[in-house]
Amino acid sequence: MKWPHKKFIQALLCERYGPDQVLEELNKYNLPFPVQELQDIYMEIKPKQEAYFNHRRKEIDRDFLDNEGLHRMWAYYFKKPTDLDTNPIKGAFSLLENTQLRILLFAMALAGVSPEDAELIVNAKFDINASSEDIDSFLFYFFNLENFNYSEKTALEDIFAKDVSTKRAFKLALTGDKNYMLWKLGAAPDKSFDQMLRDMLADSYYIFKEKAKLDPDTATKFGSLAVKLADRLERVMINEQKADDLFSEIKFDIEKNNEVVKVPTADEIGAEVGGKFDDYEIKSKLPDFKHMEQLNPAMPGKPKDLEDLDD
Repeated sequence: MKWPHKKFIQALLCERYGPDQVLEELNKYNLPFPVQELQDIYMEIKPKQEAYFNHRRKEIDRDFLDNEGLHRMWAYYFKKPTDLDTNPIKGAFSLLENTQLRILLFAMALAGVSPEDAELIVNAKFDINASSEDIDSFLFYFFNLENFNYSEKTALEDIFAKDVSTKRAFKLALTGDKNYMLWKLGAAPDKSFDQMLRDMLADSYYIFKEKAKLDPDTATKFGSLAVKLADRLERVMINEQKADDLFSEIKFDIEKNNEVVKVPTADEIGAEVGGKFDDYEIKSKLPDFKHMEQLNPAMPGKPKDLEDLDD
C-alpha cells in the first residue's frame, strides 16, 4: 500500500518514534494510517541507518536525511539545530491545519492541478500568502503522489473515507474535470489566470519596493516572487494567443439528420496549441465541451458546501 504522507511518517521514525507516538502525531492532522503498515515504512529507512536505530547514543546522519528529503521536516518538527530554511515547513503546517485548504490542496493534487497553479488559486481565492516552497513542502510531506498509478489514487477515497468532506472532494477530483471540481469546492477563480497573475505581480512588486530598505529578507522573497510571476504571465499570454488563433479557425460541422455536432478532440486541440491538453494553463483557456451548460448565465450559484454533492 502506498501512503501520500509517507515522508512525514519517515521523519517521525527518524526521531525513533514508536507506533503509538506516530499514530498520535498523524491523528493530530487527520492523516489516516493503520499501525500494521508502519513496519514496512520503517524497514525502508532502517537498513540505511542501521547503527542509529540500533544504538540509542548514535546520532542520525544528516547526509542521510538530506538524501531522503527528510532533513527540513525533522529539524523543524523536533526543533533541531540546522542551517536549512525551515520556514516552508512552517508554511506547510499552516496549510495542513486549515481544513478547507488541506482538502482543496489534496483534491487539486489528486486531479492533476500543478503545484504552480495550486499556489495561484489558493493565494488569489483565499487571500493568503503561501509561497511556492510552502505548497511544495505540503505536497512532498503530506500528499506526495509521485509514482501513484490511477488505481492507487482511487484507493485514497476509501483510505480517507472516515473524513466525509475529504472523501467527497476526492470523488470530485477523480472525475478528471478540474474546472468542475474547483467550482464545486468553492475555489473556482473569479478572475482569469492572467488577471490573477497581474494582480499578484503588482502586489509583489510594491511590497518589494516598500520593504527593500526596512526588511531585506521580506523584500528578497517578494522580489523573487515578482520575477517568477512575470515569467509565468508571459507564458500564459503566449498560450492564450495561440488558443485564440486556433479557435478563430475552428468550424463546427453540424449533421442535421442526427443532430450530431462534430468538435475537435482534446488531442487535436492540444497538438495545435503546442502543449498537452491536460496542462492546466492550456486547458483553462479552452471551452469544456462536456460541460457547456456550466457557461449558461442562468445556471444556479455555487453549492454552499460539499454536503450538497450527491454520493
